[in-house]
Amino acid sequence: MIAVLLAFVQLPATHPPVHGIVRDAALGTLVASAQVATRAARTFTAANGTFTIPAQRGDTLFVRRIGYAPVTVVVRDDDATLTIALSPLAMALPATVVSADAAPTPAATSIDVAALDTAAVRSTAEALERLPFVSVRNSRGGVALSMRGSRPEQVLVTLDGIPLNDPATGVADIADIPLAALGSLTAIPGAAGATYGSGASGGVLALTTSARPVLSVYGGSLGAAGASGAVARRAGEIAVRAGGAWSRVTGDFPFRNTVTDPPQDEERVNNDAQHAALFGSLTTPALHVVALASRTDQGLVGPMNVRVFDDARSRTDRALAGAAWTHHALTLHASARLLDYDFRDPPSEPSLTVSRSYDIELENRWVGGALVARAGAGADHVSGDNLRTTTRPRAFAAVAHEERRGPWSGEAALRVDAIRDARTEWSPSLRAAWSGPVRIALRWSQAFRAPTFFDLYFASPQRIVSVPSLRPERVTTDAELSVAWTAGTITASASGFVRRTRDAIVWFPGNFSWSPTNAARERVQGVEARARWTPAGGAELELWGALRSTQLRTREGAVVPTPYVPAADGGASARVALGDVTVSGALRVIGRRPFVVVPDPPPDKELPAVALADLGVAWPLPLRDVHALATLGVRNVANVDWQSVVGYPNARRSWSAGITMQF
Repeated sequence: MIAVLLAFVQLPATHPPVHGIVRDAALGTLVASAQVATRAARTFTAANGTFTIPAQRGDTLFVRRIGYAPVTVVVRDDDATLTIALSPLAMALPATVVSADAAPTPAATSIDVAALDTAAVRSTAEALERLPFVSVRNSRGGVALSMRGSRPEQVLVTLDGIPLNDPATGVADIADIPLAALGSLTAIPGAAGATYGSGASGGVLALTTSARPVLSVYGGSLGAAGASGAVARRAGEIAVRAGGAWSRVTGDFPFRNTVTDPPQDEERVNNDAQHAALFGSLTTPALHVVALASRTDQGLVGPMNVRVFDDARSRTDRALAGAAWTHHALTLHASARLLDYDFRDPPSEPSLTVSRSYDIELENRWVGGALVARAGAGADHVSGDNLRTTTRPRAFAAVAHEERRGPWSGEAALRVDAIRDARTEWSPSLRAAWSGPVRIALRWSQAFRAPTFFDLYFASPQRIVSVPSLRPERVTTDAELSVAWTAGTITASASGFVRRTRDAIVWFPGNFSWSPTNAARERVQGVEARARWTPAGGAELELWGALRSTQLRTREGAVVPTPYVPAADGGASARVALGDVTVSGALRVIGRRPFVVVPDPPPDKELPAVALADLGVAWPLPLRDVHALATLGVRNVANVDWQSVVGYPNARRSWSAGITMQF
């Protein structure tokens, strides 16, 4: 009887499990807490990036994690173990990945934050200095970035896809982003207007959050001290990570004042800073959330030989949160951020300038095979003393399509942005690549940057200048040809590029009102090359260098160089294991940089070339169940006296010692 009943009962079909691993396409590192789903099942990758899910031939896997572009994978008969590459949201990589053949464009460079443990890198700013072809400028405690000769407001910085650029100034100061919150840093030079719209006209720096539990403490010269940590927990399908960071530096150091006549040795004062931050992330079967809040208190030291800023102080509060909800091929992304800046001179007096910037954005993303469609809307709001209160709404729609034919792949994307105080702007892009013994990639794109609030309504204690006629700057051509090849343990790549901008928004020094204007043309062109050698034994050597020319043409017809862009720069990094001890070093070489906008600036109007070397030593500590490293780092080993911005000297040789533990 039982046999007869079973013959008429159709048991539910069961599928054999599919095993796989998810990696970061830029770094090759394992990606934890990535959601892998079919129409009938859902799971998450473990801490080692692996997953197992019931599926059969022809099923489609939907793979996504906040901070990465979602991908779809079709299960095949020969897929014993799937390897899936997730690309940081800023990277122009395919929307559909069938196996592990995705790779970043040869021009993109990435750093795994965990790999910096042995290099005694203490801050996000120091980590950025390790990225080839990325220029980091420091003045008055801030950090500004440049890629391929771009101005800082042309570089868009994102954290898990959330833009960090200040809506008021257009610049992203990430000095307060704790390194413990980050998992990777990826720099993608070139215009990315089809992905991000306004502001991504010179390059994108994509920061992604980490999933690893870690604890780090350090101390060093110039009164430096800091501690950071994060814990990670998983309960079923819910993963949570939370942490915090605190650091301080007295910062006063001796320097050579070259402005005085004769030059004399002085002490840099009011150069202290204190950072505090809290961060966290939450992952559930359908929801990914990231949040960060920070406060920075610091002295606003002025240029050398200018003592009026000796009592000036500032406080900057930052808060941001982002969430992504997914349902099969649909993703809804929402983010909000706040920047609150308070300037006091002296500290006991009422604030001279208070500015608050709010940004809210909603985005909808739909993935259908090789087609990705996106639409979104948001608003920026700025208010403050001596600053016109204004709210600027914006909206966009974008579509991208990718095709693969054997070793060939291509992608076309188009985005249209509508922003108040700016024209409706189109941002197209085209990419073609061939994967063979030599990988070749060709890219062409356009982009734009809408005037910021400070561009339109500049505020200062002296005057407010309204520039309502300022036009958006337009990158009419951003073209790049890249090649890369691998021979055994050596990987090399080279790129040639050109960027032409119309109506470039430039703050020309010397204007009576110190207000921005639209330059007629800006042109940047050059070549970049790098090579990496990874022999057996964990050693590593990387060399890189770039040659470029930059040129601004004013509406009066004058041709001037873009300030602070060197015609040549380069560097090297190396790591070697000597028994249990790891020794790492980094070298940065920065060519001469003009700091005035005049034709053919003389040598006394240029910062001299400089070579800066850093050294780190790490050795393991005998702690049970904990991977612990003791580290000692020395920055500017040669004790070079140098400036990244004219008039603002940098500290010479400094050191730090610390302990980093990963649980």
